[in-house]
Amino acid sequence: MLVSSVAEAMFWSGRYMERAQALSRSIQAVERLALDLPGPHRAGLSSLLPLVNAGKPSDAKQPSQMEVLHALALDDDNPSSVLGALHAARENLRHARVAAPPELWVALNGQYRLLKDASEQALPRVLDALGSVLEAGSRLRGVFESNMAREPAYFFLNIGVELERADMLLRVLGALLPTATASGWQRPYDDVRWSGLLQALGVHSLYRQRHHHQTDLSALLSFLTVEAASPRSVVYCLRLVEADMCNLPRSGQVSAAVTVATSSAFALARAAASELPEAIDATLSALASVHQALANVYFPELEAATAHPGAT
Repeated sequence: MLVSSVAEAMFWSGRYMERAQALSRSIQAVERLALDLPGPHRAGLSSLLPLVNAGKPSDAKQPSQMEVLHALALDDDNPSSVLGALHAARENLRHARVAAPPELWVALNGQYRLLKDASEQALPRVLDALGSVLEAGSRLRGVFESNMAREPAYFFLNIGVELERADMLLRVLGALLPTATASGWQRPYDDVRWSGLLQALGVHSLYRQRHHHQTDLSALLSFLTVEAASPRSVVYCLRLVEADMCNLPRSGQVSAAVTVATSSAFALARAAASELPEAIDATLSALASVHQALANVYFPELEAATAHPGAT
């Protein structure tokens, strides 16, 4: 029998591990995009700041590139930054050590130390470290897939990963889509921006296999939200959550919330360009309701302060 506090710690470990991966990927993609575009066409890393500054007042002065990078990747005190998420994942895994394999701790700790050691270095060194964090994160999934019994600890960890994957996909889309579509699709460098957006979302090769070089917003929305064959689509992630819930008791409330979130994802897939911000927010709210249903059923003492920034 898994105690509530360990279930919660495993769930949050999964969320934080996936958050670090998603944000690392986005930072690298946006930085590479800046190298491919002439100066006036660059959006820069500041477009990602809403991912880590939700609920915080904006500063009137324009932050420097290193200040933006620190906020996104190196702020150990902010669990929405890459380093902060890895730190939070480590602390949760430490609490759940009775249920987590030691190989998982070793892999996660290695990720954290790698980025922590680069935190005082120049920008290129930090970006290299983020690339290594991404590579290590791919191995991390293999570690818990290969070393954990299919018991409640595994299911809560995996549910956290999949829920965060869907959540971060939509947050990154919401943050970067305005810069990618600001003046329509026919301007110069749109193909470069499109490629950068796909890379930031982690679907570049998946999307290209299906749609080749088609730069169609409705096709992208459908692919990101309801594509059954894409392991990064919102609906695919929610189906994995539903499958894991079948192995846990008292899952009715959570399953109902998953159904609502799935319906919201299908509505988002059909949204017009002008409706996108509202549709993305609605689907994020539905994902937050899945999270809240999990908390209500399995760990009702969940502290509001640990909720995902911006979640309702």
